[in-house]
Amino acid sequence: MQENATLRSARISTLDFPEQKRLAMWREVYGRGITQVDIEPIGDAPFHADVTLSMLPNVSIVAVRAHPRTTASRPSLRGGAGISSR
Repeated sequence: MQENATLRSARISTLDFPEQKRLAMWREVYGRGITQVDIEPIGDAPFHADVTLSMLPNVSIVAVRAHPRTTASRPSLRGGAGISSR
């Protein structure tokens, strides 16, 4: 018998954080806590990001909308070789 799968979802947005702390809190909560990457915005515009996570057993979907930024995986965060993306 197949068990009914329950869709779980979560949303994280910089709009949920105090304006002056948005980038620092995003780096900590999403960058270090969820994806284990360092985040550095590109340009001087105020940083904004929004992530929706949808999870089922055996599959997860992540939709990200964010200000232009670079992300870098650091060995100290991941325990392995560093990988960068833009």
